[in-house]
Amino acid sequence: IWEETILFYIQNEKYDEAHTISRKAYKKFSGNYNIGLAHAKALLQVNAYEEVIAVLKDIQILPYEPASESRKVFEQSHIGAALKQFHGKDFDKAIEILEQCRQWPENIGVGKPYNPDERMQNYLLALSYRLTNQSDKESVVLKEIIDYTSNTKERSSVNNLFSLLALKNL
Repeated sequence: IWEETILFYIQNEKYDEAHTISRKAYKKFSGNYNIGLAHAKALLQVNAYEEVIAVLKDIQILPYEPASESRKVFEQSHIGAALKQFHGKDFDKAIEILEQCRQWPENIGVGKPYNPDERMQNYLLALSYRLTNQSDKESVVLKEIIDYTSNTKERSSVNNLFSLLALKNL
């Protein structure tokens, strides 16, 4: 019931309520990965990215078919945290977070697919490399973005914009 209540509040855009309930539920049932993931989703909605990352490090999600949801929360929290550092001009910290985002930790219940679309985080990583005068690493990551687009049959995706930006920057 705790999990369903949290998800109900999130679906109805009552993020503060979801966050309040999820904090209580996570404290009470910290070993329950369903509660942990619901708590991470609520934290994500209130932009508590570092807390989401900490929760996801502590929970053990069993592998199952819809486990890709935990990966999305993992990516969104890392991208949000990196953007926060980026806007604060701490580009080294942004790089650290974005490099973590490219990892696929076993405890989130989903393995790395053959060819994941990581163009958004890679583009932010390339920008961070540029702003820290690491042009060699920037070029490598920009080429990865372009290669992904060239080798993928997917025609319509918002992430294709990152390929265009990568081409422009190269």
